[in-house]
Amino acid sequence: MSSQEFQHHLANIQTPLLGYAFKLTRSEEDAKDLLQETIYKALSNIDRFKPSTNLKAWTFTIMRNTFLNLIKRNKVVLAEDHDISVERTYGVHNDSESLKDQKDIAKAIEDLPVEFKQPFVMHFEGYKYNEIADELNIPLSKVKNRIHHARKKLTLKLKDFEYNY
Repeated sequence: MSSQEFQHHLANIQTPLLGYAFKLTRSEEDAKDLLQETIYKALSNIDRFKPSTNLKAWTFTIMRNTFLNLIKRNKVVLAEDHDISVERTYGVHNDSESLKDQKDIAKAIEDLPVEFKQPFVMHFEGYKYNEIADELNIPLSKVKNRIHHARKKLTLKLKDFEYNY
């Protein structure tokens, strides 16, 4: 894939990327910043992209990892700052309730059995069912079943969780 083709395909997936960024950050401005950072990283790492893979899933993974790295950096600051008065960055709010919610969700996903967690996380990252089946070398029906069961388990575990935009 040429650099120009890559840029064209990248431009075509900006809308879903922005939606995903907003889902992660819960802030329009932060979502735009995260999108910009993701596109920069994708363009900077064009040589790492394998043409036989899914560009959308690849960029969603870049975005998710960028977001998680920003949260990790903020958590270090939060741990050092007892009054929790750090600037909000990429969806990490200054209140302890938001941090607790994020930790609860991450813990619930982490606690899933590996056979459910792996396909669920891949699907969340933007992989299609058939791509997950190929990557994990399992039938498509098992992929769908495992993602369904992962959602059910997460719904039960997080039944008291209230998500507000």
